[in-house]
Parts: sequence; structure tokens; C-alpha cells
Amino acid sequence: MILVGGYNKYRQLITESEGTEVYPPQILDINTNIRSFSTYASHSVKIDEEGQAFVIGNDLKFRIGTPDRKIYTEFTKLTFDDLDERFISAYCGYKFTVYITETYKLILCSELDVQ
Repeated sequence: MILVGGYNKYRQLITESEGTEVYPPQILDINTNIRSFSTYASHSVKIDEEGQAFVIGNDLKFRIGTPDRKIYTEFTKLTFDDLDERFISAYCGYKFTVYITETYKLILCSELDVQ
């Protein structure tokens, strides 16, 4: 269970609330196997128990790291070419996301580097 509140234009707070803000904060019961969850500004990432990453939110400027520059309004599985290992965590920042793999590789996806 988590408490969510704030800006939610891209549904990154995992709630079906009307409008672009969740206020007052709502208790959200997550009936899923989340190992890690991070959110910031316009995007969120969750890592499940199998080590798969799922993303939601604004990736028009490569803040999440998907191959398509678009807005995701539902959680979408994220994979990287030539990476065949599980994720253990992710951290969302204002203009970036950092992914950590099971062998502790760091993958930085940033608005400043679209490669």
C-alpha cells in the first residue's frame, strides 16, 4: 500500500483520479509484486519481482529511455538492446531515470543524451 498525491497528468501515480492532480492524497492498494517503485515529475518506473521494468509517463525527451518518443498512459514493459539481465531498482529524477541491473550495471537515460 502507498500514499499518492500531487501532479498526475500522465497517470504516473497509478491512480484513476479525474484531472491532473491527486489531492488530497489517496491510499493506493497495489495488488502486484513490486520490488522497486520510483516517481518524479512526469514519469514513474516499477520493477517487478521477476526483474522486469515497467514505465509510464512522458518520454518525449528520453527521460525514461524507451525507443519511442511518446507519452505512455499505461505501464509499458521496458527493454534495452543487448541487455539480458534483470533490473533490481530504478530512480526517477527531473530529467532522467537511472536503472540498476542485477550485476550492478547503471543505465542512465537522460534528456541531455538521447542515445
